[in-house]
Amino acid sequence: MPQKGLKILIIGGVACGPKAASRVKRLLPNADVTIIEKGNIISYGACGLPYYVEGFFNKIGILTETPIGIARTPVFFEKVKGVVVLVRTEALGNLKILISRFMAYYNIIKRQRSRTL
Repeated sequence: MPQKGLKILIIGGVACGPKAASRVKRLLPNADVTIIEKGNIISYGACGLPYYVEGFFNKIGILTETPIGIARTPVFFEKVKGVVVLVRTEALGNLKILISRFMAYYNIIKRQRSRTL
């Protein structure tokens, strides 16, 4: 049974956020999915950062490309995945206030910060 009107907000657009958004759209194609990301680059593999720093490639944007060289930009996610991505958007303070004032979402997926031991 399709979930009509289901809205999901995903906070964090680096690796896990876009993966979660894509999975939600596969499982619930009628859901409205939005990712908000504090930075301006989304869906990149952080494991490639040492190669960029070392100088193996000149453009950091290469980290956002699909295996066939298409950049995973907000436009890519909207057209290919059906997911809205808001970059340079930060979730500050109380999330319940953020959601109630600016967006009427029912479900939130938020990345968890790891703790150092």
